[in-house]
Order: sequence, then structure tokens, then C-alpha cells
Amino acid sequence: MKITVLSIIWMRGLYIMRNIIICMIIVLFANTVMAGCVYKKSYQEPPELSINIGDKQVQYIVAKNHWNGSIYDREDTFKTIMKKESGIEVPSIEIGNNVEVSFKANPPDKFTVSDISIDEKGKQIYTDKEIKIIPVELKDNKCSFKIEEHFASALSSTYEENKVDIRGYRMTATWGENECEYAFGTIIDSKLNTICNTQSISSNPYDYIKNSKDFEDIVSMGDEALTYILAEFKVSKDNGLKEYVMAIACSKILKEDPENKKWASGREWYDNYIEARK
Repeated sequence: MKITVLSIIWMRGLYIMRNIIICMIIVLFANTVMAGCVYKKSYQEPPELSINIGDKQVQYIVAKNHWNGSIYDREDTFKTIMKKESGIEVPSIEIGNNVEVSFKANPPDKFTVSDISIDEKGKQIYTDKEIKIIPVELKDNKCSFKIEEHFASALSSTYEENKVDIRGYRMTATWGENECEYAFGTIIDSKLNTICNTQSISSNPYDYIKNSKDFEDIVSMGDEALTYILAEFKVSKDNGLKEYVMAIACSKILKEDPENKKWASGREWYDNYIEARK
């Protein structure tokens, strides 16, 4: 059988055409896969989630940080939450309750939770060093964490006497290059306020801390408690029961001799402490 030059050219043409078709199929398949990935990472809006503490569904707000190539310059989420016109309820929550977070669809690639002490206007009270990062792991679009004592917020009552502790929870979620945050707030009574708000039992401050687990918890925090109590003294000019309890706690943490006590009020203890360290 003779193979002409024309036949060879024809066969090579079929071979090249076949390869071109195969390449086109591969490219088409790759583009389809990439388009699916891009779609997954480029949602128009952050997906909804639900937050439940016990039988209470907690309201939250969501705000974009950077999304589909845009960077957002916006108000802090906690400041938005604490505005009366926001319509967001900040519920009272007891220590020890579990927070259940569930994404309805499209769970993020990465999800982090931060516990932050804030004031009544949503402003962060302490520095970034005092932000508590809560370890969580999403499984089946869900995760949970516990409302726990915060060594800073447990002592927080900076702005006014008998003020409740406000905690902000910032949940940062990322999908590839996209990032947003979900945020909600809770109100928790601080240990100091719990002690000092006890129904008056006597004029002796020591009666308020007798057999008090809250007071024992503060003392057990050691240097952390001492640091924040000193900060409370520095920003406050009050000199009442709370300051006396704070002074007793500091005295115990420092292992001072109560028999040689040379102060008659919490403010006097603080002034003596500062003077001795000059």
C-alpha cells in the first residue's frame, strides 16, 4: 500500500486536530473548576449565621473589612451596636453559658473569636494586649465557646461606680481574600460590683469579703489583678466601699502584714503604695 505525501499531510492534520480538541477540553474543564472556586470565594455578601446562648438567640451585626477587591473604612462594630438607634439588644449573660455559632451556608476558611472589654459607647477599655483570643474550630458549619471570666473585665468598673461589665465578642471570618467580622455584645456583672452591691450587712468592709468566692477569685489572679486594680485607682477619684475592697485585695496579693496596716481607706492605701515606690 502506497502512502502518498498528501496522505501523510492529512494524517498529521488529524493528529494535530485531535490534540487541539483535547487541549480545548482540558482548558474548558480547568476554567469551569476555577470559576467554581472564584464563585466560592467571591460572594456578593457575607453569609448569615445564628448565635444562640442557652435558649436566647443573640442579635449581631456584620461588617466587611475587605471584600471582592474593596477595602472598607467604617465605624467600629461595637460602637455601632451600643448606639440606641442600632436596635441591637445587648443581653445580660451569666458566666459559664455556652455560645453556639452556626453558619447557615458557606462556612469560612478561617474563623477567630476575640473577647474584648468595652464601655457603654462601645469603646475598647484596655489595650490590645488585654484582648482575649478564644480558640474555636468550625465543624459541620458550627462552633461553640464558653462565656468566661476575663482577668481585665472581672475588675472593670472604670467609668462609674456600680457599672456593669460590658463585653464585646468580635468574630472574624475569611474566605480567601475576603474578610468580614460578626460582632455582638453582652452585659456581665463584675466581681467587684457583685461584692460591693451585696445588701448592706455592716459598716465593716471586711464583712463584705468574708467567705466570698468572688473576692477569693480576684486575689487568686495575683499580679494580673494587682495591675488592673492599680489602674482603677489611677483613673478614679472615689474612696468608698469598692476602693476599700480593692485595697484589701491588693494587700493580700502583696502579702502585707494586716497587723501593721497604716491606712484607714482604700484611697489612703493606694497613696501609701505609690509614695513608697517613688
